[in-house]
Amino acid sequence: AGLVENVDSPEGAITGVSDLPPVKEQLELMKTMLPEMKKLGILFNTSEANSTSQIEEVKKIAGPLGIEIVTQGISKPNELAMAAAQITKSVDAIYIIPDNTIASQAGLVVNQASELKVPVFMAESGQFDQGILATDSISYKSLGIQAGIMIKEILVDKKPIQSIPVQTAQETELIISQKMADELVIQIPKELIERAEIR
Repeated sequence: AGLVENVDSPEGAITGVSDLPPVKEQLELMKTMLPEMKKLGILFNTSEANSTSQIEEVKKIAGPLGIEIVTQGISKPNELAMAAAQITKSVDAIYIIPDNTIASQAGLVVNQASELKVPVFMAESGQFDQGILATDSISYKSLGIQAGIMIKEILVDKKPIQSIPVQTAQETELIISQKMADELVIQIPKELIERAEIR
């Protein structure tokens, strides 16, 4: 969004936490569950700057993993159903990034994808019960704790804001839906079961 240019040494009087998801871990989760996955679809609102920057980050990480990113932008919420139906026809899975418009309509995306047996992964767990197959989710509780520590450093310890790097999530929570795995005929790998919350 252009708030800071250098996240390691933020200029001006801005620092804080970002809910940028752990993209590499999430893409690796998808490849572990879907070893044959080649194309990953991402829906996004074209007016959300955070979504555009996240997609660029996903593309950088996806290439070396052999994943092609297919994007479909929308400008209004009422375009989502058609966009989801369209993108589902050309991908092996859908990835819902923290885009406010898309995330709030996760159930609609799942409904469209389910018709073609396309699994849906999500960057965070807020809408998990709407039919998401799996997420290695950022923890907003942990982000809140990180932000609280930063506030204490500024207000109590009097540290200069520029000396406090912008932080991303340090902890994730792996959640997998057994119901969706069964519906999609996907075997949950043993190495994931060992650390996942299976719902």
